[in-house]
Amino acid sequence: MEYLNKLYAEIGNERLSLLTAWELVRTLSPFTVPAVAHRHKKQSLQELCLDAVRNAMEVPLLSWYLFPEVTSASVGMALNMATHIKATTLELIRRSPWLDGATKNAALHKLYAMTLHVGYPRYFNSTRAIDRTYRQYPDIAGSFFKPWLEAMNMTITWITTNHSSIRYSLVHTNAAFWHMRNMIVVPATILRNPMFSRTAPPAYNYGGLGHVMTHEMMHGFDRSGSRWDAHGEFRNWWSPDTRIKYEERISCLRRSHNASNANEDTENTADFAGLVSAYNAFLELVDKEQLKQYAELNYGAEQLFFIAACVKYCSQSKNQSFSGYASWQNRCNVPIRNLDAFGEAFNCPVGSYMRPKPADRCAFW
Repeated sequence: MEYLNKLYAEIGNERLSLLTAWELVRTLSPFTVPAVAHRHKKQSLQELCLDAVRNAMEVPLLSWYLFPEVTSASVGMALNMATHIKATTLELIRRSPWLDGATKNAALHKLYAMTLHVGYPRYFNSTRAIDRTYRQYPDIAGSFFKPWLEAMNMTITWITTNHSSIRYSLVHTNAAFWHMRNMIVVPATILRNPMFSRTAPPAYNYGGLGHVMTHEMMHGFDRSGSRWDAHGEFRNWWSPDTRIKYEERISCLRRSHNASNANEDTENTADFAGLVSAYNAFLELVDKEQLKQYAELNYGAEQLFFIAACVKYCSQSKNQSFSGYASWQNRCNVPIRNLDAFGEAFNCPVGSYMRPKPADRCAFW
């Protein structure tokens, strides 16, 4: 807004109106006729059309693929897993020896109040729900531009006026934590291999999707998230002594990553604390029979858990391309090497790189 006010002061009303009009022409003209669309150098005609339809009607477009691939049964199974993980993480916090009474209660309250959105937004979770939401949208017959523009206006109106449902994109294969709402969002697009499969054993699903879920939950307690309370208000709910102990744990992780600054602290905390939570939830769920070796895989259940936790970091490039994240290799190795259960599962010698001595390992809760 400050930029617009400054621009208005410099060029005046008439020139600002011309600039706005030109921006509208420049943005919308590729959607009018193919001859203009072909001049759009950034995308092919097909890509331009697909993006335009996705912006106006994302879920109906994606539902042709997603609904058969990620069924309501898959969503229900994933939601049950998230609920179980949340319950076991609450118990981890209750047993934490370094959180004082008031801080522990605040942490428990925050996680207890954290809402879980898994799968599809409520208004778009079935073909019938989509039909109800989009039945007023125009059919396209002949010209593309006019009905598309009408559909865009209806979508924007719906987004800005309907506050009874959480709306999130299903395009990106990524989960998220929203600080101001104290909620995690795990979209349907991530409820697929290699993260999750309805037919896979618990070790696979808890190491894969379960770790993704706990990673987002633990963003509520990382360097940034720990400054927001259960109601999404920015305030300090930590006692001074407990905060010092918290910072000691963050510093330990930084040393384990050989990181020279705090840029990666939030993601590294979520990776490690999330792995601890997912592993504890997995152990509580399974019985001793399920911990036996999977003959067809030649791996034990705990081994499979750690393999699944690292599959998502497999990459042709060793270096992470996103700012604020450790390398792919470290995102796999550092959290698991700080869990003695990994070294025990794979028979790593105590004192080796992947199984440091207890005094050299990090802990969180």
